[in-house]
Amino acid sequence: MRRPWFYQNWFLIGAFILGWPIAPQFVLWPVGAILVIRSPWHQGMPIRVLAWTMLLTGGGMLGWRLQNAPSPVTVAVMVIPGLFLTVVTQALWVRYRADLLAEGRRSTTTAASEEVPLAASSRARSRRRVRRRRGAGRTPRRPS
Repeated sequence: MRRPWFYQNWFLIGAFILGWPIAPQFVLWPVGAILVIRSPWHQGMPIRVLAWTMLLTGGGMLGWRLQNAPSPVTVAVMVIPGLFLTVVTQALWVRYRADLLAEGRRSTTTAASEEVPLAASSRARSRRRVRRRRGAGRTPRRPS
C-alpha cells in the first residue's frame, strides 16, 4: 500500500518541526500530531506518545498565548495555517481511505469469483482430516 503525500516522511518531518509548540511560532501545530495519531503506518508507542504530547502541549500553549497576547488576532494568524492544513489533509485522508477500502472490496470479490479446482480443495481437506484422526502433536496415554 503506497502512502499518500501527506503521510510520506518528508512531509511528516516538516510538519513536526514547524508544528512543535515549544518554538516561538508553531505555524503547523496540529497537523503532524493528528496525522500520526490517525495513521495506520505509525503504530509504535513512542511516536504516538510524542504526537499526543505535541497536541496537548500545543493546546495549552495556545490557551496561554490567547490569555497573554495583546490581541487574539495575532494568535489566530499563527494558528490558522496549521488548522487549515489539518482540515485539508484529513479530508484527503478520508477520501484516500475510502478508495483503499473500495479497492480492497473489488480485489476480494474478484478473488472469490475465481473458482478453485475441486480436486485441489478436496485433497487438502482430506489431508487435514487424516492429520486430525492421527492426533498430531498428542502423546499416547500409558496405563499406570
